[in-house]
Amino acid sequence: MRGVYYKNMKWQTTIKVDKKQIHLGTVGSQQEAACFYDMAAFMCGREPDFELTAMEKDELSKLSWDDFLTMTRSAINSKSNLTCL
Repeated sequence: MRGVYYKNMKWQTTIKVDKKQIHLGTVGSQQEAACFYDMAAFMCGREPDFELTAMEKDELSKLSWDDFLTMTRSAINSKSNLTCL
């Protein structure tokens, strides 16, 4: 699975954009990390590992990249149950 790895007993997710590695966050499960990666991949115009629903794609397409990063990091830091939209 691209962009998802286990380190220090936590799942971390990253994506490479314009030759820069961007850390999306550290979460509790592999599935949650994969979901954040897939959303980021879609935002970058790449094919996600798993299919996003039409509703998820519609919601993500309304966001800028910076808004997406802010929303994602806020959800991870607040430990909210935001997974795929």
